[in-house]
Amino acid sequence: MARHSAWWWLIVSTLLLSGCPLRDDADGESSRVVHTSAELLSALTLRTPASCQAYRDYVTEGVIDELPKVRFEFFAGPNSGDVNRADGFSASNAEVPTEVTRTNVQEAGVDEADIVKTDSAGRIYSLSGEWLVIAQAYPPENMRELARLKVVSAEGSRSLGLYVDETRQRVVAITQYWEYEGPAAICVDCFRGPVNSTTELIFIDIARPSKPEISARLQLDGHHIDSRMIDGRIHLVSGFHIPLPESVYHDQTLIESTVAYRRARADVDISEEAVAALRAEMEVAVRRHLDQTPIEEFLPASKWQGLTSRDAGLVGCDTVLMPEMKFMPRLVAITSVNSDGSAAAATAVMNSSWRVYASARSLYLIQGSWGWWSWGSSESHTALYKFDISGARPVYRATGSVDGWIKDSYSLSEHADHLRVVTSEALFDSATDRWVTSHRLSVLRDDAAGELVQTGSVSGFGANESLRAVRLLGDRGFVVTFRQIDPLFGLDLSDPNRPRLLGELEIPGFSTYMHPLGDDHLLTIGRGGDLTDMQLQLFDVSDLAAPRLVHRHTIDVPKGYSWSAAQYDPHAFTYLESQGLLAIPLSTWDRLSRESFTGMVVYKIDAGAGIAELGRVQHDDLAANRYCTDLSAEMPQWKLDACQDGRYSWLAYPSRAVFMRGLLQTYLYSISNIGIKATRAEQPHETLGTLLFPIE
Repeated sequence: MARHSAWWWLIVSTLLLSGCPLRDDADGESSRVVHTSAELLSALTLRTPASCQAYRDYVTEGVIDELPKVRFEFFAGPNSGDVNRADGFSASNAEVPTEVTRTNVQEAGVDEADIVKTDSAGRIYSLSGEWLVIAQAYPPENMRELARLKVVSAEGSRSLGLYVDETRQRVVAITQYWEYEGPAAICVDCFRGPVNSTTELIFIDIARPSKPEISARLQLDGHHIDSRMIDGRIHLVSGFHIPLPESVYHDQTLIESTVAYRRARADVDISEEAVAALRAEMEVAVRRHLDQTPIEEFLPASKWQGLTSRDAGLVGCDTVLMPEMKFMPRLVAITSVNSDGSAAAATAVMNSSWRVYASARSLYLIQGSWGWWSWGSSESHTALYKFDISGARPVYRATGSVDGWIKDSYSLSEHADHLRVVTSEALFDSATDRWVTSHRLSVLRDDAAGELVQTGSVSGFGANESLRAVRLLGDRGFVVTFRQIDPLFGLDLSDPNRPRLLGELEIPGFSTYMHPLGDDHLLTIGRGGDLTDMQLQLFDVSDLAAPRLVHRHTIDVPKGYSWSAAQYDPHAFTYLESQGLLAIPLSTWDRLSRESFTGMVVYKIDAGAGIAELGRVQHDDLAANRYCTDLSAEMPQWKLDACQDGRYSWLAYPSRAVFMRGLLQTYLYSISNIGIKATRAEQPHETLGTLLFPIE
């Protein structure tokens, strides 16, 4: 699975850090052609190549455009690892909870990978470093480890998330690893970075939870972007930077001509004829190398372990979907596979998407316009590619484009055969000589002819404010922006041809995540007016034209700060609707008293009575038992210092919570990288059970 694709890593890293578009100004700005919106959409529309040679030609032209941006580096050598498995212990317990919280997801029925999962039998599945730990968590007094299974297959692998398919008794773990090695002997303007990434799906049989067994592994060339699971079928999106042939790195003449061309473009004293000659020299050499390279090197490979011997690639050169517009040579693959590893199929697209949204039937790849600014437009756009994921293979359906950029997946929602999208854009106001930020909601419909057609839009809200949170729920939408105050906007989306902005509420601070409580209320988390403290707010949105703040709760630390991971990660926001209970991770620190808290906090949420803190759970003792029991002379000084001044507690920061309800009690399980603590939900001070995870 080793591929030499380090050359793209620098380009992507530079873009993400700088926010600058990929541009090749060798021909000068004056020669750039500005295209119309219709031409832009046509150029973005995906097509199947006429042949493998057409695919090779597309890749070659992309390499020629992007090669001058490369800081040459060559790495080689795959990493490998064996499957390691530890049998668990016998598990038999007839007592099960009546209700268990699951991963907080954007769309009902569309599961999202997370580091902690649960099942209806009261088991908790957690990724802890290299291990999958299965715990029988209910009842809490008898909480115990059922099994631990080493899931990573290579040194340096990182566990990304889990899925639990309870119906089919399967767990699927997702990991990723990078391959590293030193630079080649020939290295010009070297940049040290990873060569290539591999995303791995590990299929685990949990028919006997105390003895989980890895039944298969699927390794996919490329880095993980996102994934979803719907009805036991996983849809994984990964990116593959098409590698340069190894021979390029040993062609000293090509390297020198490429570097010379790059430098010549920036030198105003060098004539255009000389620059063009250097480019032509580079082009001839590039085509020679790429024409001699097997086409398989330009495609992401897949490799199976277990099940059957199926090493044939899931992506073929004659099936890659490509736009007319030329992008950097990068594929995005959508791989669909059942939770037992069967019926794998993939569709690949030549584009630079880094974000995904999925409904129960459709998956959208979202690509920002930095990937095509050099094509002829300096304005900000976002391309949307729709795929039908209801069948055996992801099928491309339509392409659309909206003005501006998208914040996150919550900025999109598919409802009643329409896609709603909230975007932001910066426009230059010549009257004031300043850039003005504005926001827009666009509604699009698949016309069944390959285009996402706009049916309606509403704009003009949150001018010169940053977009902080979006939630699109059925026929209603809510948007939070921020500059010095926090406006909450209410949107009527019942008519896709005429969405309307109905109401606005201005309050101090801002919200970063909005959670619906029935049809009439929103529970939000964010920052207070001074931006140093975390706050929860409860809004009455029964009247979209007049949303009201009805309750606010602020974690006030006068000489310090409070913070929660749930502000930016919805998976850390755990709400048990039937009991009105909320659990979120919390950190506080007072710089004067030097007192701090790191743990989980539990709230009672009631639309009438308000927001009340019920108590907190600390993991300090777990951290102390793990890191500070043997303060020997051989212990590193930093560790001694951390144990003496209390900083060790940060090593046990809880990241996830689970509620389990029995006939008489509701229990809270707070989970960190060290272990699990079980308490009563409404009296979280008393520990009922603990479980420590394996040490790395």
